[in-house]
Amino acid sequence: MIKTKTLTFHSAVNYGAVLQALALQRVLINIGVDNKIVNYTDFCMIDYNPDNFKNLSFKRKIKKIIKNIFFYKKLKKKYIIFQDFIKKNLIMTDVVNSIDKINNIIDDSDVLLTGSDQVWSSKIDGGLSDIYTLNVGNKSNRRISYAASIGEPIIEEQDKNNYVKKLEVLDCISVREKTAQRELNKILKNKQIDVNVDPTLLLSKQEWNDLIGKYENENEKYILAYTMDNNQKYFDIVNNLSDQTGYKVVYFDLRNKGFKNIYKNVFLSNPFEFINYIKNAEYVVTNSFHGLVFSLIFNKNFWIIPHKTRGSRMTDLLKELKLENRIVTTVEDFVEKDYSETINYMNVNKKINDMRNSSLSWLKKSVLKK
Repeated sequence: MIKTKTLTFHSAVNYGAVLQALALQRVLINIGVDNKIVNYTDFCMIDYNPDNFKNLSFKRKIKKIIKNIFFYKKLKKKYIIFQDFIKKNLIMTDVVNSIDKINNIIDDSDVLLTGSDQVWSSKIDGGLSDIYTLNVGNKSNRRISYAASIGEPIIEEQDKNNYVKKLEVLDCISVREKTAQRELNKILKNKQIDVNVDPTLLLSKQEWNDLIGKYENENEKYILAYTMDNNQKYFDIVNNLSDQTGYKVVYFDLRNKGFKNIYKNVFLSNPFEFINYIKNAEYVVTNSFHGLVFSLIFNKNFWIIPHKTRGSRMTDLLKELKLENRIVTTVEDFVEKDYSETINYMNVNKKINDMRNSSLSWLKKSVLKK
């Protein structure tokens, strides 16, 4: 059996990061290979633990101390919830905390994979990492990126040489966004750059239903609000939708900063509960890429407020599915739309299925290649 190992952001207290790692592993096992996620946690991921201040800058330490003063119990509880979920649902190697230990643990692997998520962002992990570009080990194993994301619409001039140097080791390259493909094609002249769907889209609605199991239904209809950063525009749009529908708001946050008609705060949900809240919502309003993905998988009526700098990963997918009309940028923009307009999922589901099959074919070909 082919042995594979994956290096990705599997340990973040972030729903999308954990679920993409889980999905890619399930798919790899389904195609008949052995897979383990290398249980390495870099300093950015360690930052999620409210007790850990290792390798943080003075500014980040002060920020974390202030946050802990107000929210320590909730942050610690959520951290434990995620760690328990990760241990239960991901197949991992022993814990490794250095490149030397990573080198030892990957030596017996036939194939190394990196991705998905923003593993190639120059803004995360202190810059483009040797670990997540697979510049590790003795280079005898085949090296593949699956749906890696650069996280930004462009590669800055000062970063281009670094991308060229570090991605040279890869045998097969796929990225998640067409914008990333366009940017990398400009600088990697001797490499083929393919685009594949996020791993969470490799699993069907039924497969996700089987994974998450059954939960009790909520007592009333609700709007699911999930944002990666809070601003007044976001609250205004959600509150407007709540006023028009009469539905209360379910949200994920440490505290309510601006929602008016609240049903509940579900900040302490595990990743499967997160999916379930999206699955059963009447509407979803989000600026999260994976909030969008699971809305698509479960055929929800959603509205997207793209992040001002990292929105390309959402707009690329919406353009591919001809759903740009679900993007709103201001409350005035939203008011002009018909909030009750439903999405015709017949064509959308067909397109997603085609994209899924194409990406699965690419993954099988790249991993199983002799």
